[in-house]
Amino acid sequence: MKRIPTRINLPFHYRVEVVQLSNTDYNEECGDDSLACWIVGNGCGTIYLRKSRSVRKRRADLAHELLHACADFQTWLISSASKADVQEE
Repeated sequence: MKRIPTRINLPFHYRVEVVQLSNTDYNEECGDDSLACWIVGNGCGTIYLRKSRSVRKRRADLAHELLHACADFQTWLISSASKADVQEE
């Protein structure tokens, strides 16, 4: 059985950390009204998963949150490219 990764490296040094938490810790970090969450920073972010969910459901949660991460990665790339274009002028 394949393990859930703890880090996913996207191109251009954009890093996605994956953290599995107990329900108590998850609720403190993300609130108690979600099954998983994505919190983004500058050039990196963290996906939080509930350890209490089955591995199959955590994999599905990871895939869903990774879609959010990829959307933010695209926004970050466009923003980075725009700043680089301004600096080159």
